Amino acid sequence: MLNVLKPPQKPIISKGCSQTRSGFLEKITTSIASNNEAEIFAAQELRHRVFVKEFGAKVSFKDNNKNIERDRFDRYCDHLILIDKWSKKCNDTPEIVGTMRLMQSGVARKSIGFYCATEYYLEKLTTQYEKSLEVGRACVDKHYRGNTAIHFLWLGLAEYVMLRKITLIFGVASFQGTDISKYSSALTFLSNNFSAPKNLNFRAKESGYVNMNIVPLNLLDRVLALSQMPSLLKAYLRMGGLVGDGAFVDTKFNTIDVGLMVNTDSLNNKYKDYYDRSVKKT
Repeated sequence: MLNVLKPPQKPIISKGCSQTRSGFLEKITTSIASNNEAEIFAAQELRHRVFVKEFGAKVSFKDNNKNIERDRFDRYCDHLILIDKWSKKCNDTPEIVGTMRLMQSGVARKSIGFYCATEYYLEKLTTQYEKSLEVGRACVDKHYRGNTAIHFLWLGLAEYVMLRKITLIFGVASFQGTDISKYSSALTFLSNNFSAPKNLNFRAKESGYVNMNIVPLNLLDRVLALSQMPSLLKAYLRMGGLVGDGAFVDTKFNTIDVGLMVNTDSLNNKYKDYYDRSVKKT
């Protein structure tokens, strides 16, 4: 197993979110589970609950029997986890209620590449930015969903990015199901307002490519478009995210994926100031 990633010595503690219910700040923390097999397994269990049981993704018979979702990229990645310290599982360990999978460009180049490369052309994108980070398999337990949980995950991700001087974040955000018509307003809105520069050739591959310009602009309902977007995608946009050319229909995962990229220089001041303060305290 390739083991070139070193997690921070301290867990990443995210505090100061104004959108929290009473007690949420004290019980939630984020951390990196790179070398902790039990925590990685728990993250894969969460992914199974969300992607397989809720979204209808297909996994191997063996993994389905174990109630986990994993693939060949997992062993090369860091796993950012959101932990509820007050909620204990049957073995008295804290419950993992959110996760993101992180692949650094240096590791990808030395091993098996990026997962996103199975759906999008990344050559120009990843060569233009020397230190990039792929974010994938992001999910939150259904009992913790909402702006607060996503906010905490992104705070943990941001500290990871700042500590490692990452210049580009990219990945895909998924719409549940493969019926394009259900999300036509959202896809059209994204394509016409948040498109990445054409020179990056950040384009969905032909095997699953779908043109995102579906609704005539004079008929586009912005409120409807925003209501169709998943929380993860909105989080990318709040951080200055841009979308690739075309969506990708992933029949195995039963999703419509939209490629997203964030130049870390474009992080809004609210987040960046918080990240800088967090790094100085570590």
